[in-house]
Amino acid sequence: MRSLRFRLSLWAGALAGFAVAVFCVAVVLELRYALRHTLDQEMADLASDIFAQLATAEHATGTEVLPEVLTLFDENNIIRVAEIRSRDGSRLYSSPDDAPMLELLEQDGPAVQSSWIQGRSWRVGRYSDPHYELDLVADLGRIDGSLLKILVAYAIALPFTIFAVVIGGAWISRRALAPLRRVTEVAKQVSARELDRRIDDSDAPLEVQELIQVVNGMMDRLEQSFSLADRFSSDASHEMRTPLTVMQGLLERALARDDGDGVSAKDATVLLDETQRLIAVSESLMLLSRAQAGNLELRIRKIDFSEIVEELEEDLRALAAGPGITVQSNVATGVEYDGDEGLLRQAVFNLFTNAVRHNREGGEVRLSVEKTPRAVILVVFNTGEPIPKADRDHVFDRFFRGDASRSRASGGTGLGLNLAREIARAHGGELTLVSSMDSGTTFSLRLPLGGTTSITGLSS
Repeated sequence: MRSLRFRLSLWAGALAGFAVAVFCVAVVLELRYALRHTLDQEMADLASDIFAQLATAEHATGTEVLPEVLTLFDENNIIRVAEIRSRDGSRLYSSPDDAPMLELLEQDGPAVQSSWIQGRSWRVGRYSDPHYELDLVADLGRIDGSLLKILVAYAIALPFTIFAVVIGGAWISRRALAPLRRVTEVAKQVSARELDRRIDDSDAPLEVQELIQVVNGMMDRLEQSFSLADRFSSDASHEMRTPLTVMQGLLERALARDDGDGVSAKDATVLLDETQRLIAVSESLMLLSRAQAGNLELRIRKIDFSEIVEELEEDLRALAAGPGITVQSNVATGVEYDGDEGLLRQAVFNLFTNAVRHNREGGEVRLSVEKTPRAVILVVFNTGEPIPKADRDHVFDRFFRGDASRSRASGGTGLGLNLAREIARAHGGELTLVSSMDSGTTFSLRLPLGGTTSITGLSS
């Protein structure tokens, strides 16, 4: 009973049986009405013929008129004369067999009435002209018998009709559900190693096409998620393995020394740097995992965004002093924003460090802050090498580096831009790569006014 195909077939059979039954009853009732209407018309026409015979007869009284009137009937006619009377009340003819029907005829009722006498149905009509009154009766047994035969024939045909509809419904439902079985078969074959399988919807009905497109879209997202997870695991293990290998080598070298001096100051410095690097990677991954799970809580309060940028600008100038990079700023004062100060500081700092790490020696960093009626916008420009077109779609991917060796030498983790974008999205904003040309690269951080939520689910 839980089979959709079985239930569709039963429903089709039940509906077809109900429809055929209603149709049969309607046909029989309509036929009954039409036959009775025709019979009434025949009785009226016959009455007119009798009145015409009586009018032309030489004797309008007594029984001498009967032969001329009775010639209008034959023994097979279901209509017969019950009584003929003159207008003065004298009875010209009366049939003793039809007297019970005439007794039931209502004087003030309709001209034609139906009566049920002796187990049979009769049609009784009373007609008159200026000289005579006439009562006609018709046996409805023949009509009712014919209708009963039709009804029995319909009743016999009904089970066969329902059976044929059920069989046809099962066949049709099987063909209609074939695309769904194909969806099931493909879904059963999907595994972590075969996420590229898709369902062909070229010959599927429109309704099933929509379902197939939804399933294929889900498979696309699932494949993308697995791909991101695989790449993330690979990149994370690579990022962790490098500093751990360095630390292991330094510790092994310290243990192998015979002078007993332990770890040198230089080695201790390297160990500290790698440890800090691991901590930075771990903290960034923790934030990103919270963002991906939708558990990144924002502590919203009104902050002076201009002041935050100016404070971080001092750190930017300190970072840029080594490679001789100049910093120019155009920060509008008093730009206030409702957001999480700690996360926004990290996003802005990531943008600043990215502008230094991917700049050239003696280059330039330009930053500006402005407030429009709809958003607060931070623009960061650096004069580094342009990002190749093939890499521009990946600059916000986790662990992506345009120049891996250079980024590692400067302490980059490959998570800065990705984390900054997720923080922007948590505030309802966006971080975008505006342009990357020979003259330099520009990033824009846009924070909409009034678009912050307290807890936001973010894309990975």
